[in-house]
Amino acid sequence: MANKWKPQIIHCSIKLKQAIKIKRQVSNMGDPNYNKIELTVISSEWMNGERFRKNLESLYDVELITAIQQYRLVSPTRLVMIDMAIADVCEISDLSSSHPESIIAIYNVEDISQLSKFLCIQGVNGMFQQDESADIIKKGMLALNQGELFFPRVITDILMDRVKLESGHTAIELSSLSKKEREILKTLSLGKTNNDIAEEMNLSFHTVKTHVYNIYKKLNVNNRSEATKIAQSAFI
Repeated sequence: MANKWKPQIIHCSIKLKQAIKIKRQVSNMGDPNYNKIELTVISSEWMNGERFRKNLESLYDVELITAIQQYRLVSPTRLVMIDMAIADVCEISDLSSSHPESIIAIYNVEDISQLSKFLCIQGVNGMFQQDESADIIKKGMLALNQGELFFPRVITDILMDRVKLESGHTAIELSSLSKKEREILKTLSLGKTNNDIAEEMNLSFHTVKTHVYNIYKKLNVNNRSEATKIAQSAFI
């Protein structure tokens, strides 16, 4: 039986508020002349069945695509819901980077105990557990459209812990890294190889290897797993 959690709306940061320009207000949804907000659902099938699909379509102009790569071929929409059954952390991170104008939520997250690994994904503003009720998803998507974040309470607890870590030894360790080293550490923490990093950052493999060595040395770690743990603890 899936663990139950109480979702929590988190008021977004100033940075997020600056990035999001609300074009349509939820209060106008009852107006027959209201233009529905565009929503792309990336999934192999409709979540929560036909009833939820109709409920979603009553609020949004919905388009269903079956692969995350297809989003690059369509016009970007304000809201995006990604099924974790068909996407991975790196794909979502890449999509967020290439489409900063889109507000991204992930759903169908199976294991609540491993949700913290998704916190390294920059640009994800909402998260829904597997078999989440239609009402909760509706509430969460409305909150996202208004510029808020929507995560389960366990995630907010993890975030608070990481804020505390930032003020402690982890922040001190990371302060020794150069800007380029922090960028490489962030990408490394997403599970990408040295070759991947070299290609994405337009660097030689040797240069990336040298940076990674220096990161290990400055953080006093021996491998990628330990470096990733520090990166995720600081939520970089």
